[in-house]
Amino acid sequence: MAIGYEACGLGYKIYDGAVDAGFTWYVLATVKMATSPLDGKRKTDDYDAQKTSELLRSPEVAGLTVPTVWVPGRVLRDDRELIRKLA
Repeated sequence: MAIGYEACGLGYKIYDGAVDAGFTWYVLATVKMATSPLDGKRKTDDYDAQKTSELLRSPEVAGLTVPTVWVPGRVLRDDRELIRKLA
């Protein structure tokens, strides 16, 4: 099963838990997602969820690439957090 969400600063704990549970997890890069002029007018949670669902189904169906962001490893994230707290 594939799970995904649009990139934000709050999802790494959820990401880690899902990966540990054996799920395929995607953090989607919104700037790399195809859009149309009407997408701005349709900006709702339901519409975004539908688009995310379609993106996560498409690799299996059509062999397309999911537009994702790089997720740093836990050690690097912990190091960055320590630096943030010391600054």
